[in-house]
Amino acid sequence: MKTKNKLLIVCLFVATIILSLNAISAATYTLNTNNNDHYYINDHYYINNAGNYEIEFSRESVSIWTKDYKQISSIKVMDNESKTKTLKNNVDFKNYKSKNGYSLHKTFDASKLGLQQIKKVTVTFLKQPDLKITKISRKGNNYYVTIKNSGDGTAKSNYLGTYSNGKYIKKTYVPTLKAGKSKTVKIAISSSYMKYKKIFITDYKNKINELKKSNNKKSAKGIKIVKKTTPKKNNGGKVIITETGTKYHAYKHGNMKYISYVSLSYAKQYYDACKVCY
Repeated sequence: MKTKNKLLIVCLFVATIILSLNAISAATYTLNTNNNDHYYINDHYYINNAGNYEIEFSRESVSIWTKDYKQISSIKVMDNESKTKTLKNNVDFKNYKSKNGYSLHKTFDASKLGLQQIKKVTVTFLKQPDLKITKISRKGNNYYVTIKNSGDGTAKSNYLGTYSNGKYIKKTYVPTLKAGKSKTVKIAISSSYMKYKKIFITDYKNKINELKKSNNKKSAKGIKIVKKTTPKKNNGGKVIITETGTKYHAYKHGNMKYISYVSLSYAKQYYDACKVCY
């Protein structure tokens, strides 16, 4: 019995390590030195292509700036004597969340961290899903909505909410999506809502901790519906009948009086054929 318990504990421990590795990603930056043991002046600065993540550090301090970017979970700083200090989110710094991502601006001094000259900085990011509606198409009363997980973490199953004419209509199940994967779901909508704009929101109950929420919503225009109208009665007009039996009248529609047969050429000259009313 004890052996089984130990085996269970070991399995849980290994599983925890695997999950932890899958939940984070890290980037390491090193302040290089030359033969005279002096630091290169340009080796301590990095900015990504999008311009929303920047790190700058010298021997004395390190500054990290993000704007609508990934969430930083920890920052590990090592000095020239291989001494390290790990700074943690919500303890030593805080990521501020908005609908477009996370933002952070923080500077750490080596002396306040109990370190000598800074040599290396490792920034660890939390892997998060990022659900995005990429396409909406329609066939009859059915809408087809494509949801993609553009993040680097797995998105658990959720529900897509559909709204129209200012009202919540229904929810549609969306299965678990791994990073980079997409899923198209079918949504049948009543004809009474077809003329109104439709709004689709993935994870509409906000259950998933995503990188950002601003791309969870997408809309589709309403469909113009042309209804056939019943012709109005008009007893004042005249209807003529040609020699071939085709009925003509001078109005678009109506129940009007008949007059005697006339020639086809006369009818075409003064009246219009109507195959809707008669």
